[in-house]
Amino acid sequence: MWDVRFSDACTHQVRHMHWRTATKICMAVFRFAETGQGRLEWVAPRRMRLREQGAMADIIFDERNGTLNVLHIFATK
Repeated sequence: MWDVRFSDACTHQVRHMHWRTATKICMAVFRFAETGQGRLEWVAPRRMRLREQGAMADIIFDERNGTLNVLHIFATK
């Protein structure tokens, strides 16, 4: 299980999404942190992208601190 930390940018990005889309991606992040389940792809050497219907989140794992850092959240079409 990972502790989840959202960047300040995420707060701004989520506030500008439809509330249902924001809820889906945030729930997907917490579900992934708890279970390790989700649609992931590598986008950079240490960065992964978690996809959910209508949105995606860029995340980095900090294994030393046991945290999943969410850098950005984007709505998709």
